[in-house]
Amino acid sequence: MIRSNQLPLRIAVFTYSYFPAMTGISSLVHERISYLLRENHTVRLFHPRVPQGEESVANGAAGLNELRQLGQFSSVAFPSVPNPFRRSFPEAASWRVWDDSALLEEFSPDVILVDEATGLFGAASAWIRGYGRPVGVRYAQKYNVPCINLLQTDWVGYGEQHVGTLIFKLCQPLLRLMMKPVVEGYDASLSPSNYLATRNRSIYGHRVGHLGFHGVDCQRFTPDNLQFHPESDRETPVILSTGRLTREKNVWQLLEAFRHVHRELPEAQLVILGRGPLLGKLRAASRSFGDRVLLPGALFGDELKGWYARANIYWTASVTENFSAAILESLASGTPVVAAAAGGNVEQVVEGSCGHLVGVNDSRQMAARSLELLRNPERLRVMSLAARERALKLSLEVSTDRLIEFANRLIRQKRSADLIPGDVLLSELSVAG
Repeated sequence: MIRSNQLPLRIAVFTYSYFPAMTGISSLVHERISYLLRENHTVRLFHPRVPQGEESVANGAAGLNELRQLGQFSSVAFPSVPNPFRRSFPEAASWRVWDDSALLEEFSPDVILVDEATGLFGAASAWIRGYGRPVGVRYAQKYNVPCINLLQTDWVGYGEQHVGTLIFKLCQPLLRLMMKPVVEGYDASLSPSNYLATRNRSIYGHRVGHLGFHGVDCQRFTPDNLQFHPESDRETPVILSTGRLTREKNVWQLLEAFRHVHRELPEAQLVILGRGPLLGKLRAASRSFGDRVLLPGALFGDELKGWYARANIYWTASVTENFSAAILESLASGTPVVAAAAGGNVEQVVEGSCGHLVGVNDSRQMAARSLELLRNPERLRVMSLAARERALKLSLEVSTDRLIEFANRLIRQKRSADLIPGDVLLSELSVAG
């Protein structure tokens, strides 16, 4: 494990999705900040102002309150405007409305972390809304403070899903021109998986590096969380999936795969946790399964942890995952993963050890691999132990220490005026994971 010997830092974190929308990425932001606070760093989180009537306000507020209880934490809501395409993701208001440098002046950070600079800039609304400038850069350049851009969304994959691969490729030259200003001025732009770093280089150029900064809190997510599950019947085989119920997550494949499982193992149950535009349609399509398919919406806290620990197998059919928080949480809970062999999934799931990787859109193979495990309790037990061991190697401590060590190297570089390129610093730092 990488441990920094540096003094505690003052860390500014900008995010476009933490509050009010608690997504996989924002859950990872939350866990990272929690660890930084426990390590005696001082953190200020800058997040979008909550729109009136947003349904996840309570969940976001609970997250902020949890961080405040750890001490040395503060938060600031910057002005936001409705996203014309996705209500749950309010866009940052324009730089003409608020000044990121003015907010940073009062905090005086040692380092600035920007979660998804692309979303803050305005890409999530196709440049209709958004800040319109690279967040944090002007302050960083004025005071010689490192500013790190954490790229965590597979914008290429989302584009291909929504407009088609061919059309997206034809638009890539224009997209590169539009994306170029997004990464200008950052000391480093990092992606948490090799897969996503490669994808991001196709639209941002070779200014994107790979650093394994995503991890899971193995004390929060553990097999012992079974105590939080209310269900008394522990014999029912349970398959779990979590996340936003959207087209790019390939959620229809889950029902198709379960159709094959249900045919062979009628007592099995599929539980899909999450919300999104497809929730209503999925509920309607699952009625034929009766109580064998549950879609209760999004769950948080102990309820969510209880389901991760109760499940026998975790499923994801998504092909746009960069380094899935849900996969990490499942592994930490001792739940083997059966995942589409795509995206960052292949860097998280070790085939045949902590789970299985199956063909993209191959619902039959997903079902077959799962049935093999459900019918072999001893194999499932061994794989459950391996899942927990895999999670410990991808832990929050390891990943966050790696990120802070990288930040400290940038700080030392700037203070010594020894201008070492970010990619050289990355090559010197272990990025294994």
